Amino acid sequence: MARRRYLDPFECEINSLGPKGVGVAVAPDGNPVHVRPAAPGSRVAVVAAGRRKGVWRSRRQALIRPPAEGQVPPCPQFGTCGGCQLQELQLTAQRRHKAAFALSQVQQHIGPLTDVRIHPVRGTDAAFRYRNKVELSFGPRRWVPEADHASGAATEGSFLGFHAPGRFDRVVDASECWLVSEAMNEVLAIVRTCALHPDAPPPYDPRSHEGQLRHLLLREADDGILAVIFTAHDTPAIAAWAEALALALVDRVVGLQWRT
Repeated sequence: MARRRYLDPFECEINSLGPKGVGVAVAPDGNPVHVRPAAPGSRVAVVAAGRRKGVWRSRRQALIRPPAEGQVPPCPQFGTCGGCQLQELQLTAQRRHKAAFALSQVQQHIGPLTDVRIHPVRGTDAAFRYRNKVELSFGPRRWVPEADHASGAATEGSFLGFHAPGRFDRVVDASECWLVSEAMNEVLAIVRTCALHPDAPPPYDPRSHEGQLRHLLLREADDGILAVIFTAHDTPAIAAWAEALALALVDRVVGLQWRT
């Protein structure tokens, strides 16, 4: 009898945290299943998207029950962005589950730890607005949730955001990021206005290798914010646009770099 390669949609309990922040559960056939995003302690409805080395990869359809130490994610891109995975879990619980995963990986490779003092994970009290660097990608195609796609939301055009999980060719359009400061988000808003204007250079298409705008990097230090724009080519039109962007950012950043 041939092995069944797919499973019907099912619900599962997320038991623990796995690599790269995925939730780990058990599929109806007894094999482990990785769910993204899914916090430990929650119950979710999923669709299996394939199996590799005995582990199912799945796509979350709905949150059936939030975790006991849950919270409402503040970011509107949560669940579609390829960044944060645990916003549905309070910060103290996030750190506890991360520590448990790290310890399990160490024990898997060197065996049980005896007579070893293990310190808890320590960090800032802030769950958001703590990062000093962010990198976003321009793209001509946008990733949207199934419900928005069915309602006719535009998926072709000019977008700036983060790559959807597992997709090199689609970005989740993001007007802000909850992990960086308000000042960095203000810079992001100005870049979006200049870059997504109809007269701006087109975004780079990783499929056809056409277009110009590729990435935006923002880094914040004590003396201010540095913005870096990456483009596919060096042309007079791009140079003129970069100069206009520099003027728009003159009071917001300490420097603007343009790289090809």
